[in-house]
Amino acid sequence: ATPPPAPAATPTPLPTPKPVTVEYTELAMGEPRFQPAGYVLFSGLRACFWNCQGSIVGVVRTVFDERSGSLLVDDPLEALENTGSYVSFGVSESGKRMAAARCLVGECWGLYGASDDAEGELWVSDDDGEAWTSWGPLMPESWILRVTDEDVAVLETADVRSKVRWVRSGEVFVEPEGSEFSWPSNWDGDVPIWGEWGAPPQAPVLAALVEWTWRELPTRPDGSTVWWATKRGDILLLLAIVDAQGMVEEVYGWPSADYVDWLVPVGDSLFAGFRMEGGYVVGIDHLNFLIDLKGRTVHPLLGLPDGEEGLAEPWYAIPPAGK
Repeated sequence: ATPPPAPAATPTPLPTPKPVTVEYTELAMGEPRFQPAGYVLFSGLRACFWNCQGSIVGVVRTVFDERSGSLLVDDPLEALENTGSYVSFGVSESGKRMAAARCLVGECWGLYGASDDAEGELWVSDDDGEAWTSWGPLMPESWILRVTDEDVAVLETADVRSKVRWVRSGEVFVEPEGSEFSWPSNWDGDVPIWGEWGAPPQAPVLAALVEWTWRELPTRPDGSTVWWATKRGDILLLLAIVDAQGMVEEVYGWPSADYVDWLVPVGDSLFAGFRMEGGYVVGIDHLNFLIDLKGRTVHPLLGLPDGEEGLAEPWYAIPPAGK
């Protein structure tokens, strides 16, 4: 006799997302604003954010001149348009040096890794992108990690382990054996510190607020630090002020979007970023924004490409000389 069919398995219910219980001051949406005058803001430029072949396709920089009220937008990679495809970009803190990782042939970076014929190369400019010089070959899946006025550090992966290589000095730092981290979380001078973002002493204090990944923004003159945290799938962006003694002074929150990837300091208590709404599989709305902690407001950030020109995501900000 044919045995009776087995009963259908009862699907295991998905766990309920842990609610955010931290108390914070909510940031309100304010009027649109330009970026602070004089600051040079570098933004990665994409044809689209999701379900497109190219990833980041270029870099734009913007400068708003308060005296003339004019906004300059230019493409520092324009001179490299015929030198392979763009993979990664970095700029030194002074703004003197820009570095671009290029893919000369093949596919250097993608969902399934580099293609067999991939070849990468590092290009550097010390004159605002007018002229570029090749610094030699890179491993296909290299990523520009840090740029200084003297050298460029790249992150490379070989035999599953990661390594940081300073291109000019030739110094190499390999991910420690048995480490679960493959990306430097901080620096001790020119030596990378491997670990999880949020590893400094303030991390336990911040983790007590919410168990997300906290990332540190530059230290203020009074010794306090600004930290930010977000988590994919949770539509909340948090910022925390930690004083010089490690105590949390204030926490701010903005019910922002499904996806906030980075925040860039642009002036005193001002931070530029971008958000997406509609899910990280199909983004239906994009907004460049400027957070003003002094005013406890968020402002749409004017002047960055958004539409047929491409979608800009702020990544670096360089203050004007002497600021």
